[in-house]
Amino acid sequence: MAGFWKLSADFVNVQKYGAHLIACEHVEGEINAVGCVRLCRGPELWAKEKLVAIDPLNYSYTYQVIDCNFGIEGYTSTFNVENAGDGDGEGNVIEWRFDVGACKSCTKEEFVGFISSKLEQMIQGLDEMAKFHEP
Repeated sequence: MAGFWKLSADFVNVQKYGAHLIACEHVEGEINAVGCVRLCRGPELWAKEKLVAIDPLNYSYTYQVIDCNFGIEGYTSTFNVENAGDGDGEGNVIEWRFDVGACKSCTKEEFVGFISSKLEQMIQGLDEMAKFHEP
């Protein structure tokens, strides 16, 4: 699970497993520490996100979208991973939950469907990458 967490907690390199992202760049703050800001860019959309909490002992981090070009406000997301297997790296359970305030470019339901599909793609990419990083 250590390799899985190491990949997922690398806040500024999410493009490694987020296939829908073209790039993710460090913008400000200490890399992968509370206060770190990243700029994630896809083909048409971009978001500036700030790491607001990280708990390596409990394999969890929380971030907020502080600026974007797709009309949302008040987006906060928490990523958490637990080992539900027998310790061999199999059976990680990922919980990636989010809250969003206002959606100006679509309905809240449309946004939930959109972001849920993107998070699922990222989880699948993370799972694939983690297979190559586990001891």
